[in-house]
Amino acid sequence: MTHNAPDRDTIVVIVADSAVHFTSGPLQTTGTGASLWFPLDGLSVFSTVERIMTMHQLAHHCVDIQSLRRCGDSTDYEVTFSPYTKAKSVA
Repeated sequence: MTHNAPDRDTIVVIVADSAVHFTSGPLQTTGTGASLWFPLDGLSVFSTVERIMTMHQLAHHCVDIQSLRRCGDSTDYEVTFSPYTKAKSVA
């Protein structure tokens, strides 16, 4: 993940065969080192990535997605998102 503005980060995902793969971070591999691929389930790439990242508390929401390059049947996308931060409790 790269850091942009103080409240934005970016990550690159690969989309191939109706599935999304995160190229870095905790969603890249399983505990055994196997690559994780998440199905698109008929949703857009943006909606799928946002759903996965919010579900795993990595992002509050996605801001933008841009196609970087195509290679055969796969496409790399750069996703800009607002990182998840835990709210401070008031004592």
